[in-house]
Amino acid sequence: MKRLAALILICVWTAYAQDDALYRALRALPGVEEVSAVKADSMFRAAYEIRVRQPLDHAHPGGKSFLQSVYVDHVDSGSPVVLETEGYAVTRGGGRPRELASILRCNQVVVEHRFFGGSAPDSLEWPFLTTRQAAADHHHIRVLLGAIYRGKWVSSGTSKGGQTALFYRYYYPDDVDATVAYVAPVNLSIYIYGENDLWGATAMELSGKTNAIKVVKAGGSHRTRIRTLSHDQQATVCTALESWLGVHITR
Repeated sequence: MKRLAALILICVWTAYAQDDALYRALRALPGVEEVSAVKADSMFRAAYEIRVRQPLDHAHPGGKSFLQSVYVDHVDSGSPVVLETEGYAVTRGGGRPRELASILRCNQVVVEHRFFGGSAPDSLEWPFLTTRQAAADHHHIRVLLGAIYRGKWVSSGTSKGGQTALFYRYYYPDDVDATVAYVAPVNLSIYIYGENDLWGATAMELSGKTNAIKVVKAGGSHRTRIRTLSHDQQATVCTALESWLGVHITR
């Protein structure tokens, strides 16, 4: 019994030490001004909201700036990272895995879009709300957190967040190893649609030589996700992710 108690104490101490090391690593990143712990799902070892100083105009980094909210959900620094690009404010905070992170059992980074929620400058200068500026926000965060997370990176998003993921991939194609957009296209990308989704009218048509994958769920809606696909469609998606990211997915 004493040996078991000592083992539990060692495990708890190790977990706290790991959390403290991650906290200190996040605090040490340039431009990170706030780090706050958030409640983490059992899948994650720790979860934090960090506030990153971003230039209003990335072409002039010495000008006006604002703080952007980023949620870092930690599993292991060597595991893949799912970078979830939101299209608006973050309504579902950190600490809870989105579908892709739960499938890959990996780290998750959720980024609130500039000009929304708590990631808005004091004055909203609309000429700086562009896909290029937002992509530069994500690139800056990718570079910062790349000092901690050395595994494969995959960008993902839903609806406008999916479009944001694609624009990010367009401007910074080497930032991530794959993209999973739940509404939109690019190489090493998976496009997931529901047959009865009104947005499906704009579904990408893949043609020519491409390694992108398009999956349409029969009778599906705008809430179609990987786990709602047919068995064969799930196998197609998971096989592609395993190949692109060099991981094994338990099915």
